[in-house]
Amino acid sequence: EGSYLNSCKGCRMEDGGSTLHCTRCSSPGHASSASRLSISTCSASRLVDNIHGELECKPEPNAPDIPPGGYANSCLGCKLDDDGSTLRCSHCGTADGHRKASSIFLKACPAQFRIDNSDGHLVCLGIPSASNIPPGGYQSSCQGCNLEEAGRFLRCSHCMTSAKQQVEATFEMVDCPSPGKLDNADGRLICTDLPNSPDVPQGGYLGSCHGCRLEAGSRLVCLGCRSADGRWLKAHLEDSKQCRAP
Repeated sequence: EGSYLNSCKGCRMEDGGSTLHCTRCSSPGHASSASRLSISTCSASRLVDNIHGELECKPEPNAPDIPPGGYANSCLGCKLDDDGSTLRCSHCGTADGHRKASSIFLKACPAQFRIDNSDGHLVCLGIPSASNIPPGGYQSSCQGCNLEEAGRFLRCSHCMTSAKQQVEATFEMVDCPSPGKLDNADGRLICTDLPNSPDVPQGGYLGSCHGCRLEAGSRLVCLGCRSADGRWLKAHLEDSKQCRAP
């Protein structure tokens, strides 16, 4: 039984009644497709849904003691786990209409803040940042930001990644002198808009490095060079004069 009966055709039980097989399950904007589901993975109710052409067990309702938050409108099967320290939801809706499991450690989101669903991920919202943090685009996607060790480091407790997850990020402020600006690159704090000194040697590195300058006449230092995995790393060359022009 279940809502799948309204959008799936050619359904039958196989493998001695352990597998539900439908030859055509509709999906908005896509052609109908076949789908199978092992009924043993479903709860005792054995109710089944059709989610964008895929047969899925109908989620359990949310437990009555879960913390409040907007996530409860788009997540099901939510309950407290690990002696109440973790909120787990078996089915959180995504932007494309699918559902995925997600969890959040409640210590990272105290009761005065809000838990919500961000594209299938449980996230914490409403965490304030200090008033004296430096300006920059990171403020739109990072929360809980504070300057530490007399302003030496900027630490943000919750920076959003491209996968809509929240991670902690830190940055050493000496690596972002004016007019550089801080931003969030997939959960990492980076410095942007740093000009290169006019006397640095020419080369392909200038297309992926910034904040480059010469020290002691020949030591080339760049405050940020993009790595293959998208990170900005500090880099230097001890003696740039060893690199002769072609």
